[in-house]
Amino acid sequence: MKTVYMCFSTDIIHSGHINVIQKAARLGRVVAGVLCDRCVAIYEKYPLLPEQERVKILENIIGIDRVVVQNDIYYDEVIRKLRPDYVVHGDNWRTGYQKPVRERVIEALKECSCTVKKQTTKNKR
Repeated sequence: MKTVYMCFSTDIIHSGHINVIQKAARLGRVVAGVLCDRCVAIYEKYPLLPEQERVKILENIIGIDRVVVQNDIYYDEVIRKLRPDYVVHGDNWRTGYQKPVRERVIEALKECSCTVKKQTTKNKR
């Protein structure tokens, strides 16, 4: 079975997240990364929920098979360790402050012959 990697920095899981998780699960076994508290504080804002609570939430979502803590904003270390077949992310990293993260992911994936799979999410609220 193929392995799919996703990373979350969010405190609040909404329907858009669930949609992308469901799409990722169709590709294979989903490993979800939880961005550590330190990185979330640097990257976006201080998290409302501590990292272990965010881990617990993701562990209980149908479609996620395993949860790991990602200790860097960039995915390089996790990609080298897990060697996923796909990395799935919403389309919000094509521009803006997440663009350099996406560029580094693409480079790390080239090293291990993996694929970037873009998913567009639509909130169904």
